[in-house]
Amino acid sequence: MESLPLSVFEIDRDGQLQITWDRNSAGIKDAAYGVLEINESGAAPKAIQLDSGNLQTGTFTYARAADKAEIKLIIHRTTGPELRESTSFLGRLPERKSGDEAEEAKQREADALRQRDEMAKQLDSQAAKTRKLEKDMEAMRQEMRRQQKRRMANQASQK
Repeated sequence: MESLPLSVFEIDRDGQLQITWDRNSAGIKDAAYGVLEINESGAAPKAIQLDSGNLQTGTFTYARAADKAEIKLIIHRTTGPELRESTSFLGRLPERKSGDEAEEAKQREADALRQRDEMAKQLDSQAAKTRKLEKDMEAMRQEMRRQQKRRMANQASQK
């Protein structure tokens, strides 16, 4: 009997499962369609129809809602008997933030962005003031040089 390697592992956050199979197997190449059956403890089983294009990707991502998931892939081939493979996943669901906690986190992020923007405006204002002061100081230096040259010219003419 032909084998169809099927595996599952947790990816990302929030209990996402990535279900993979050998997309290069003869069973997948000869598939008319497939059905991915997912049975989570305490929930009604889900049947997800996969066309041959979906099967040839070799992967499916599923957001689980329970600690345990039983996964079965059934391949209906254009010729020959159907193929079946199953696996399971057992792992704690990540803790989900309550609506209030999520809203508070969003509010803190928005506050931090506002503070950053206000500080950027203050820095821009300070930089403009600094440029004006530097310009004024340069003007004063030039005026002092002119006055010094006049004094020296007056002293030279008096001798």
